[in-house]
Amino acid sequence: STMAAHVSDRRFNRLETSPDYDFRFAVALCGITGYELNITALSEDACEAFRRQTETIRRVQSLILQGDLFRADGLYKTEYAFAVVAKDKTEFLFDYVSIGRSRHAAVRLCGLQGNAVYADGAGNRYTGAQLMQEGLPVRNGQAKYAYDVRHFTVIDDKITRRQ
Repeated sequence: STMAAHVSDRRFNRLETSPDYDFRFAVALCGITGYELNITALSEDACEAFRRQTETIRRVQSLILQGDLFRADGLYKTEYAFAVVAKDKTEFLFDYVSIGRSRHAAVRLCGLQGNAVYADGAGNRYTGAQLMQEGLPVRNGQAKYAYDVRHFTVIDDKITRRQ
């Protein structure tokens, strides 16, 4: 909760390109997210993107500030992924960014409740054990700037195991 990260409208000097604001937001979401740009010069599409992003921040802010941060290991230099897991393990935020197309089809997570079933807003369901052993499949993997941000909540924390 002490690190701040901002979405800006500056070009990436090294890359000489400008990723979209959703990619920049995915990068900035790992801290206290802010904006560093001239709002009077924004297009209507950019303003709409910022409205959606602000709603996301409000929805997951307490999780980011109070949850446990787990960074993914074994990724390439151009990839970064983390999960912020609630203290009671009933929800988590997954964030993945990559400059260039994704190199990993799935990212293994840590700190989840193994016997819980987690679901994202699109209805995708995974057990905690699945996410920690096999990984979460990464979406948006073919774009020049790939990103995947998803919020999961527990829908069932008691799995009946077949003997």
